[in-house]
Amino acid sequence: IVDVRNPMLPKLLSTEKVLTDPRRMLAQGDVLYIADGPGGVLTLDLTNPDKPKVLGHIPTAEARSIALSWPWLYIADGPGGLVTADVAQPEAPRALAALDLNGESSLPNDAWDVAVLFQYSRAKAKDETGTALERTKARHLAAIAAGLDGVRILDVTEDRKSTRLNSSHR
Repeated sequence: IVDVRNPMLPKLLSTEKVLTDPRRMLAQGDVLYIADGPGGVLTLDLTNPDKPKVLGHIPTAEARSIALSWPWLYIADGPGGLVTADVAQPEAPRALAALDLNGESSLPNDAWDVAVLFQYSRAKAKDETGTALERTKARHLAAIAAGLDGVRILDVTEDRKSTRLNSSHR
């Protein structure tokens, strides 16, 4: 644990080995989420920053990156694809779904990074003449860096049923 309140003079407060291979960390309030490679995803309580306490764990294949859109945590899980987890209770996080990024292909997944965004509803033509308009539904999207396979864009609006919107192969 490093105190960086004064960035010019960081101070080592304590050391403790609880991680396997940390790849990405994300703090939200008093909770720290850690993508810990083959160690899965850990949630830590930062109420007392000098002595963080492990709250929960989600086993994964190889957690490389994480993105939070409360209460969902999206995990770029390397060969495990994209994992959606419910972290509403950080002491009992749970994986809800895993998505194979390659669809029907027999190639292995290679999820390296993930980002989430909210897409507002948009106007679209209601009929062929375009004189009447209606709104599309708003949705949550995830962009996943999938190694040599490029970027995958997924509609993750429904937590247990993600839909792949694109495929960018080289």
